[in-house]
Amino acid sequence: MGEADGFTVDLEELNSVVTELQQFTQHVQDGLDQLARHTAKLHLDWSGAAAEAHRQAHDEWTTGAQEMAEGLDTMRKSARNAHSSYQSAVDANTEMFR
Repeated sequence: MGEADGFTVDLEELNSVVTELQQFTQHVQDGLDQLARHTAKLHLDWSGAAAEAHRQAHDEWTTGAQEMAEGLDTMRKSARNAHSSYQSAVDANTEMFR
């Protein structure tokens, strides 16, 4: 995109960012799912105060990690929307000069 407005946008790079955010978000979600399975299995045989403290800490950590994954997905959606908007502007400007 041109520099007339004081900045440029590399649409290919922006598209790459969207893809990377999606892949990383999926990687985080897969890791959370795997960790949840392992933790559930661990707690089948573990009880007591230490187990309860672990469960609480794990739940708190999982909540934070899930919030991070949701934030990454929000960033991905915003980047995808920005890409669409910039591409529409490029297409409209190109059409004006035909």
